[in-house]
Amino acid sequence: MDFSTPVVTDHFYSKKVSDLHFRNLRLALPETPVFECAAKMSQEKVSCLFIGVPPEQIIGYITDITLRDQLLAKQLSATIQVSEIMESDMVTISPQAYLVEALMLMFRTRSRYLLVEENGKYVGWISRTKILTEQSQGPFMFIQSVKEARQIPELTEKWNRMPEIIHLLLSRGMKAGIVNQIITTVVDTIAQRVIERVFKEIGPAPAKFVFFVLGSEGRGELTLKTDQDNAIIYEDKANEHREEVRAYFLDFATRVSTALNEIGIVFCEGELMAMNPRWTHSLSHWKKTMKVGYRMLPKKQR
Repeated sequence: MDFSTPVVTDHFYSKKVSDLHFRNLRLALPETPVFECAAKMSQEKVSCLFIGVPPEQIIGYITDITLRDQLLAKQLSATIQVSEIMESDMVTISPQAYLVEALMLMFRTRSRYLLVEENGKYVGWISRTKILTEQSQGPFMFIQSVKEARQIPELTEKWNRMPEIIHLLLSRGMKAGIVNQIITTVVDTIAQRVIERVFKEIGPAPAKFVFFVLGSEGRGELTLKTDQDNAIIYEDKANEHREEVRAYFLDFATRVSTALNEIGIVFCEGELMAMNPRWTHSLSHWKKTMKVGYRMLPKKQR
């Protein structure tokens, strides 16, 4: 992909969701059999069907992927109610939002579809494919290519290309705040790919956990000169497994941070990273630590 060539979609950055011909909502009742929903999707030539009537009472949706992963792969009957397999993590956006913002929202939430909401009512929906068609080149196709990368050298190459991409965006007049969001999204995506790779190396986590980012990345304000700031909270386990679980997450964190450093997202000089035992703990330990820290603060700072 050559970002140095002129792009005919420069006006993409000033377009709003309302400038698209977003699609009308196709709806089904929660008790509708799945096969009837699939037939309606086929007849209407849509890849997404929303569940709930009227529009302001939408409670979920299904897609082609839902039918594959939640029905066929699990060998369920096509006669079950669609509410049994529907997805409920709906993401909405205003028609006055810029397409750039819509794409950033999709990448952050891993959504392929957005509900368009105006004055408290759902008025339509847009797909990632539709928006990317409006902008066939540029940073968002690049972010998609990062999502598809798996090997460390490939992720390193992607990160090394960021300066030229950001220079191009700024030269086109893109707002600094949106550029920060793009950098943050790329770093988040790289981290997700690294985490998935580490799971393959050492196996699944022995407990539920959250790997969370702090500082400028946590605020969505990353610049190209950035380092790592992260920590881990994992669920409490029985005493006999406590050390085993802690050892896993410290090894996990070390592998993740080392890979990120190799890619170019460098270690934090202050060691505010999950690989530092100080920043990886069980939920109960974090609660105790935060409670003590809160009590130690002067009242005016609480």
